Amino acid sequence: MWNQLDLAQINYFKLLLALIFQSVFGACFTIWASSVIGNMSQMGNVWSRFIFPMWFMGGFQFSWKAVYHVFPIVAWINLINPMIYITESVRGALLVQADYLNFWLCLMIISLFSAIFLAMGMSNLKKKLDYV
Repeated sequence: MWNQLDLAQINYFKLLLALIFQSVFGACFTIWASSVIGNMSQMGNVWSRFIFPMWFMGGFQFSWKAVYHVFPIVAWINLINPMIYITESVRGALLVQADYLNFWLCLMIISLFSAIFLAMGMSNLKKKLDYV
């Protein structure tokens, strides 16, 4: 890969933006995950029901357009997975933007998912921590 990755083509500004948006999403997702976990024994349930499927179908092994060419219906369903936007935004920053989802659209959708997870997590935590 060292001979195939041209470091001069990397857009470092976009890469920094993608990493910042990824970190914000991770923080918001963690708040939501902590709001649905009753105790540490339930962490396995969250891992197996949410985190692993998000990672597995998140586009780390393949791009969204590669899935679209093989299984279009699965690709469209996969657009509800926030991890696909994270991986596609990093690909858009590291590689030429040709065969990936639009970088700026990915950042907007990551922001939307972050806001949704933050709102749900804060609502759940308020219900959980309110004794009145």
